Amino acid sequence: MKVKGKGHCILVAYEDKEVASFILNSLTQEGVFLSFAKNREETVQQVRGINPSLILLDSQLSDTDAMETCHFLRNDLQLKKPLIAIITPENDEFAKISGYESGADFCFSMPKKSRLLACKVKAMLNRLCAKNKEFNPTQSIIIDRERYLVLKDKEEIQFSRMEFEILELLANKPGRVFTREQIMAMIWGNKSIVGMRTIDVHIRKLREKLGDSYIRTVKGVGYTFNRK
Repeated sequence: MKVKGKGHCILVAYEDKEVASFILNSLTQEGVFLSFAKNREETVQQVRGINPSLILLDSQLSDTDAMETCHFLRNDLQLKKPLIAIITPENDEFAKISGYESGADFCFSMPKKSRLLACKVKAMLNRLCAKNKEFNPTQSIIIDRERYLVLKDKEEIQFSRMEFEILELLANKPGRVFTREQIMAMIWGNKSIVGMRTIDVHIRKLREKLGDSYIRTVKGVGYTFNRK
């Protein structure tokens, strides 16, 4: 898999030098620019200076945890454009849920193989270069894929990137029921290890922002988009 487009910058916020070196060696040949930070202060400074496409956050930075940093970037700095991925301890489902709730687009454990890490990063970056489109799932809602923009009654609604991806998936096929497994595979990929509760967290946030009536739960099956 190749990275679509050029000029991607990845900000790696990782205190452990060995892990930072592993990330560097894994991604050096992928045609991306890498920048490194060791703590929250450096991360915020670099975000303001280099405009990264992707931020890889260590969940256990020494001066703060990645969830607080992610929440600060998404809410205080109103950072919407870059993808944020939090790298969590292995098999720590609570850390992954906390990461998604703080505004992260991806949460995963560090792969042991550099090739797998490279594949994950390329898949994430390729989301930024997906085909552009604008469509109206209802008369009152416009979804602009190029600008990651959602308008409801001509007013913009702010979504995290993964919330947007799930909304776009459901709204593209109104009435079709998607199982949690299908949503997970289509949004995070078949090798994702996120738990099913992650899907529920994003659906809950979509309903809070868009309104309860647009996304319907089909008990025991999954979710579907209602065209009003």
